[in-house]
Amino acid sequence: DPGRAAVGLRRAGDADVFEHRAVRRKERRQVEAQINADALRKRFGNDLTGTVVTAVYNIKHADKLFIKGAAVTQERREQISRRISQESMERFLNSVTIDFGRIDNPVAYLQTSLYTYHQKLLQPSQAEPVSTGTSEQPLADWELEWLERVKAKRHSQETE
Repeated sequence: DPGRAAVGLRRAGDADVFEHRAVRRKERRQVEAQINADALRKRFGNDLTGTVVTAVYNIKHADKLFIKGAAVTQERREQISRRISQESMERFLNSVTIDFGRIDNPVAYLQTSLYTYHQKLLQPSQAEPVSTGTSEQPLADWELEWLERVKAKRHSQETE
């Protein structure tokens, strides 16, 4: 019976979807454990911590990752994701002010900023201390690019 065969295929497809979701949940729980999401939630709240977990998950597991328009190799992503810890996340979150009301895609924003932050931790200069994000220090390239995009968007909204 063709109808029965189609139902069987659909069920097999559903099983694949459920299995894939279970793998994603397991990988997400691993990310939560890696950064001690429970401790971060107590300190930084559910929304920010959830967005951070998604961003770290994407850095580690997304099929493709683009930072500033450039594809990032899986090897480089693994190097970066190994550097991500509860301590590095706390340092990062303490060093930035994030206004989600002004960010179109918070996950993408955090992916880029977390990737860039941890990339700099992998290559600290001997002459310069690692940026703590204090106001005396110049803005990073990604911060300047983001500010320009925000200014351009505001300008286009004002002229409408």
